[in-house]
Amino acid sequence: MRLKLHTLERDVARQLGFSAKDRGLLVLDVQQSSPLTGDLRLYDFIKEVGRTKVNSIDDVHRALAHTDASGSVLLKIRRRIDDQSQSRVITWRRVGQ
Repeated sequence: MRLKLHTLERDVARQLGFSAKDRGLLVLDVQQSSPLTGDLRLYDFIKEVGRTKVNSIDDVHRALAHTDASGSVLLKIRRRIDDQSQSRVITWRRVGQ
């Protein structure tokens, strides 16, 4: 994925304008070489990978292990836009990864 991720903690979620109840992984960096460049942004948070809820890096690895390594994976994310929290679904095409 070529991302730097961190578990979304309650106090950080509130500071970023999300609910303290939100769970997922906070995007801290998207490397230029990542296939997700342009789709993910700093401070997005990933709630699901392949329709599986994720709260840790281990959860991401487990979710990816259950998907086709050369197929596409859906990522459910939350993003702040114009002071509103919005859900989005991103398709990560893993071909050649």
